[in-house]
Amino acid sequence: MVCYTCPRRAVGDCSRCGRHYCNAHGRGLCEECASPTSALPADLTYRAAVVGSALLAVIGIVFLQVWPAPPAGRPPVLLFSCASTPSDLLLDADLVPTPVLPFTTLRPDNATPTPAVTPATPSPTPTPRPQEQYTVVSGDTLLGIAARAGTTVDALVGANGLSSANALLRIGQVLTIPR
Repeated sequence: MVCYTCPRRAVGDCSRCGRHYCNAHGRGLCEECASPTSALPADLTYRAAVVGSALLAVIGIVFLQVWPAPPAGRPPVLLFSCASTPSDLLLDADLVPTPVLPFTTLRPDNATPTPAVTPATPSPTPTPRPQEQYTVVSGDTLLGIAARAGTTVDALVGANGLSSANALLRIGQVLTIPR
């Protein structure tokens, strides 16, 4: 047996391609299989990978362009939250709280915010409404209860003597709903 590149006597066979090599042209692998260029993928494999990647990118762009819009009238679903405690999470996906605007009011004619103005004449003393009671059930949060009752979380916290808006609720706990 002779080396695949020179007339010297072969001392081994390449474990990758099976060529016979001498001491000058290989050690475990022949010189060609041991070269860095042999580690590159074949030309056809490389081209297929490039074309496949480009095709996947085009399909992704087309998919994003034709993504169906959410149905009209349905509020967005809460996917994640930056809540610090479990009671901060809004678990009811159909319930989207309305933001409370403490210093502005909306005019019905053009629905633009205007600063709230204190009336010049004294307003009559409002008659106190009876306060409602609410019993906490599984999945309730202060934010969810406040939104359903038409009040704010701060009002709930104050009316019930809770430590903060992040206070944990217990199932069966009775809360006073301020009006």
